[in-house]
Formats: sequence, C-alpha cells, structure tokens
Amino acid sequence: MPDPATPFAVETAQTRSERTTLRLLEVALDLFGAGTLAATPVAAIARAAGISVGGFYGRFRTKADLERAVAETMLHRLFAPFDELFAADDLADDTAEQVVRRFAAGLVRAFGGSDRDAARRVVLMVRSDTDLPTSRAVRDRNAHIQTVFAEALLARRRAIGHPDPEAAIAFTDLAMSAAAREALLHAGTGLEPDESELVDRLTDLGCAYLRITRSSGRSPR
Repeated sequence: MPDPATPFAVETAQTRSERTTLRLLEVALDLFGAGTLAATPVAAIARAAGISVGGFYGRFRTKADLERAVAETMLHRLFAPFDELFAADDLADDTAEQVVRRFAAGLVRAFGGSDRDAARRVVLMVRSDTDLPTSRAVRDRNAHIQTVFAEALLARRRAIGHPDPEAAIAFTDLAMSAAAREALLHAGTGLEPDESELVDRLTDLGCAYLRITRSSGRSPR
C-alpha cells in the first residue's frame, strides 16, 4: 500500500475531496433551482451527493455555508459570460454595433442554459431582500458590467446618433437587461425563444435606441 503521506496519495485524496464538494454543490444547485433547498434536511442533501452527514460537515460547517456557496457559484456563472466577452483581445477592434452584440450575447448566456431555474431564483432573491450579502454582490457586479459596457460605447461615441449618449447608454443597458430577463427567466413573451435569435433582437433593440448605423448600412428609425 502506498504511504498516505506521499504527495501522490495526498493529491489523490484532495482530488476526491474536491469532487465530493462539487457533487454537494451540484445537488444543492438543483434543489435551489427547484426552490426546495431551504426545506431539504442536511441528511437528504448528503445522501443525494453520496456521502455521509459527517462528510457534509467535513466540507461545510453549517447548511447556511452551503447556501452561501450556492449563491456564490450562481453569481460566478451569471457574470462569467460578461467577463469573457468584455475581456476579449479583439474588443478594441469592435464597432459600436459589435459592442452591443457582445452585451446581448452576455445577457443570453447569463440567463439562458441549464442553470435558468437557479438564475431565476437568484434574481428573485436579490429583488426580495436588498440587504443580503448576495444582493449587494449582485449590485456591485452589475455596476461593474454597466461601467465596462458604457466605457466601451463611449469610446465609440461618434457612432452613436442619440443626442445624449450617456443617458442613452444607461437606458439601453436597462432595456436590454430587462428584456433578456423577462424573455429567458420569466417567460414574459409566452414563447420559448431561440437564443441566437434573441441575441439578434436584443442587438436590434440596443442599436435602435442608440441610433447606431448597422453594418448592413441601414440606420435605425
């Protein structure tokens, strides 16, 4: 048998521990998305993850710590698309229209996909209790994204036909974000939108309000 103190054995044990923690998080995310995490006992969560209750408490001191980890995981997943899109090396070469499309794509990736139910609950959580640490973290991340989006567009101010670019950008951010949330999280249209088509529609919305001439040569009304 290998010596448990060897680096290989220690690394293998750490890997197993990390995988178990990830299983716990995935189980908790599924429960959170279904709206049943708060009511589900620790024993049931541990059983669903394939570990003992002791194994649960070996990774999370309390159930509240698990819930906090779920919220942090969801925040990371919600905002990761924006970090990827607006940190892209080719952003500097984008037109104003392409910047708007990046923002639209980030919204669709954030609110769409397999984590949609959990994302919906995070949004509702933030709306219902603005004093939660999660709510404050969401506001801070939103403010950062709004700043990056605004700065990218203001660097292309000449392409914006609206007479008040700063106010127009703020309203565009609000309108595109609300439209994406309603379409993807709250079924506001009553339809199941095609995500690529929704990116196009959100881009149309943003460019129309900002009065950006499109690459097709047509100008918004």
